[in-house]
Amino acid sequence: RFTQEAPAGGYFASLVSFEPTYVPAYSGTPTGNTYQPAEVSGKNPEDIISGQRVKVTAPFDGFQIYMANGNAYNFTLSVYKWTTDYATTIATTPLKTVDKTTTSGAVKAESLTWTDGALEAGEYFFVVENAKSKSNVTNNPNRLGLAEVASNVSQGEYYRVGTLTTGKELALDIRFTEEAPTGGYFASLESEEPYSIY
Repeated sequence: RFTQEAPAGGYFASLVSFEPTYVPAYSGTPTGNTYQPAEVSGKNPEDIISGQRVKVTAPFDGFQIYMANGNAYNFTLSVYKWTTDYATTIATTPLKTVDKTTTSGAVKAESLTWTDGALEAGEYFFVVENAKSKSNVTNNPNRLGLAEVASNVSQGEYYRVGTLTTGKELALDIRFTEEAPTGGYFASLESEEPYSIY
């Protein structure tokens, strides 16, 4: 029961819907020319993790990381809730994880999505781990190619094989399920001292 005449267009309007969309968590263009080691002397591939720490301001239900490889690889994509520091974070159980295989070729996105509810805004660590070559090659068989972006405008912290790396970012897109709040999808990180594994 309306108390005034209908405005132009009538009494009812279409509902506003938001289609989940991938948003780059980096600035610049990914390149496949930089190959990151998934092997380190004295360590197993399972112990080596590269990833990006990001603080997001909206819910998300997936992400993708860009790779480029000369060989086919088995690997795992995971997202962890950031907890205190690098060592503490990777000692926890990932919130979401999937085992995948990538084929050789140019830069392309490898993704992980889920349908059991979006993760809320907060700090997360998006990683590639457990990289193993599928082929019996002798030239760096466990060297997985992660696309990087050279940038001084960071949307997070990039840990290359466990070491905080400056001037570069991991080519990471996050799939948001809501529109960005005022200020955008990303926020400044809480400060932390650089951490390395040896």
